[in-house]
Amino acid sequence: MDYRGKVAMVTGASSGLGAGISRRLAALGAQVFLVARRADLLAELAADVGRNGGQAIAVSCDVTDEQAVRSLADAVKDRFGSLHLLVNNAGRPLSEPLQVLRLEKAREVLELNVLAMASVTKAVLGLLTPGAAVVNVASVAAFRGAPTMSLYAASKGAVVAMTRAWALELASRQIRVNAVAPGIVRTELFEQAFGRFSPAQIAALERSHPLGLGQVEDVAAAVAFLGSEDARWITGHTLVVDGGFSA
Repeated sequence: MDYRGKVAMVTGASSGLGAGISRRLAALGAQVFLVARRADLLAELAADVGRNGGQAIAVSCDVTDEQAVRSLADAVKDRFGSLHLLVNNAGRPLSEPLQVLRLEKAREVLELNVLAMASVTKAVLGLLTPGAAVVNVASVAAFRGAPTMSLYAASKGAVVAMTRAWALELASRQIRVNAVAPGIVRTELFEQAFGRFSPAQIAALERSHPLGLGQVEDVAAAVAFLGSEDARWITGHTLVVDGGFSA
């Protein structure tokens, strides 16, 4: 998986999976556009990547803002002219039982997890050259029902569906589109939530993943594979990375 001379863009790059994916791609030689709303966190990540010998450019952008997304695409075009890999990672969770579901929160989740993903991909489409790839971050929630997670699961199910459709649409351009569907990964956000779980709940979560809970690096490695030449004959696929949870 050699990314030397290639340009990648990762949305939602400021923390969690996005930061881990960005570090992995930079370590493999890519020049990485780091995209998120938090400029301070992006700057810290870009500096960290640089200290480790990688190259990263931090660009603050709200991907739900259509004008900001167009400006983002222009920035990539002006700096590099083309893009080898787009990683659509920006998203947010939502856990609310149906009987108390706040529709305004549900709309925000669908806006970010689904529509913004389409907006970013559309904006950079002209920069994706033959042989380029798109990797969308879905979730195992798209395949397994879970109480209180209906709207989040619906948004990730939409990501899987868009991935298949875009793969067919873009095949004639020799652009591959795949997705990863992580199980429970020990991100900063999850570790914070862990503090609210009882020992029994934590044990149950760990038992539900036969290979144990995931690390950010596990998902980052899968994304790097799907974006690389090693996956050149794979498109329209969702790679489940969940330590056996869905099995």
